[in-house]
Amino acid sequence: MELTPEETERGLKLQPEDYQRIQVALNALGFEVGSEDCAFGSKSRSGLRKYQLRSRVEESDYLDKKTLNALLETIENTPNDTNGDWEV
Repeated sequence: MELTPEETERGLKLQPEDYQRIQVALNALGFEVGSEDCAFGSKSRSGLRKYQLRSRVEESDYLDKKTLNALLETIENTPNDTNGDWEV
């Protein structure tokens, strides 16, 4: 039986601070998810979907291992300026 996107995300057992870090990263990368408040609401889901589309990972509006790995790779490969801020 195949898991739904919601079940897959729950299976990652992400903590509130993990969602906050994801929001920080998505905002810094220009995906405008709104407040970095650990609450992954509709604005965060929309930003995540846009990130998934741009990164060519399956679009679901939910987190999975492929999306998390792609996000980590994007963060690692995005150049920083001299202040340590991402240059997007």
